Amino acid sequence: MRGRTEIISSAFQQGVTGYFQPGEILIEEGKLFDTYISCGPGSPINRVGFPIGAEAIVDIFTPGNVVGLETILSVRASGSITAAGPVKFLTLDATALQRLMEDRAIALSFVSLLVEARRRGEELSAQIAPRSAGAHRRDAD
Repeated sequence: MRGRTEIISSAFQQGVTGYFQPGEILIEEGKLFDTYISCGPGSPINRVGFPIGAEAIVDIFTPGNVVGLETILSVRASGSITAAGPVKFLTLDATALQRLMEDRAIALSFVSLLVEARRRGEELSAQIAPRSAGAHRRDAD
C-alpha cells in the first residue's frame, strides 16, 4: 500500500511546475483561490493578520507540503503565503483535484493533510494571538 506522501506526490505530477522568487505572494489573504500548490525546495511562509492590525507567521511550509488546502473548506485564503526564498512548486487546479478525489486513497490522503494543516494552524494561531494582543497593548501605552 502506498503512503500518503507518495500518493500526494503522484497526484501533483499531473500539475504544472513553476517558480516563485523571494517575496512573491503564493496566496493572498482573503482572495479566492482555486489552485493547490505542492512545495519543492524553498520555504513559503504563512502570515496571518489579526483584527488589531498585527501580523504573525503561523507556518513555514517545507518540501512536500501542500499550500492552499484550507480553501477547500472556506474558498478564500485565511492568510497570505509568501516565498521566503526561491521556491519550486507544482500546481493542481480545483477541477483536477476534484477528479482525483474520486479515488478513495487520494481523497483520504488529502483530507488527512487538510485536517493536520488546520489543526496546526489553529494551534499556532492560539499561541500567537495572546502575544500579539499584548504587544499591541504595549505599543498603545
